[in-house]
Amino acid sequence: MAKRSSDGVFMLRLLRRLSSPFQPVSFF
Repeated sequence: MAKRSSDGVFMLRLLRRLSSPFQPVSFF
């Protein structure tokens, strides 16, 4: 799925946004 590193970063950013309201994003 991850063709480029950009896609990976995009996914990580999405996960961070989704995890924000649930738990502190300290692993970023």
